[in-house]
Amino acid sequence: MIFDSLSNIETYKGLYANLDEAIDFIRKNGLQTLKKGKNVIRGEDIFANFVDGKLIDETEGVYELHRHYLDLHIDIEGTEKIFFTDYEKDNETQAYSEDGDYALLTGNATAECLLDKNHFAICMIGEPHKPCVRNSEAGAVSKVIFKIKVAQG
Repeated sequence: MIFDSLSNIETYKGLYANLDEAIDFIRKNGLQTLKKGKNVIRGEDIFANFVDGKLIDETEGVYELHRHYLDLHIDIEGTEKIFFTDYEKDNETQAYSEDGDYALLTGNATAECLLDKNHFAICMIGEPHKPCVRNSEAGAVSKVIFKIKVAQG
């Protein structure tokens, strides 16, 4: 997990080439240029999903993890918590799907961050995370999730 102020996002250039390109896109175009739904930046290697997410209570929902794409979460409107947990095969509720690049699992939060329009969170590959956890009475959040393919090997 990487959590930081959006003003510091360029600090994380150099980790992955596709992440660099996503950061450059954000700096050059801003988030206001994105439309609701899927926004293709470079094919299936980098795209951004602009969604309205219903917030859930801490005890609801499941964790997801990815093996090929990291997630870069940025809230446009509203706030949310993102919970993180340790991966344990025994906690899988849905086995990994190559087609969807995800597995679902249960667990107890081992870390959390409070996301708003001034901060971002990067959920690394293989890192179980549960976004859209309620922080306040608000019932929804508008956010952008950049899906960034990570070359392995």
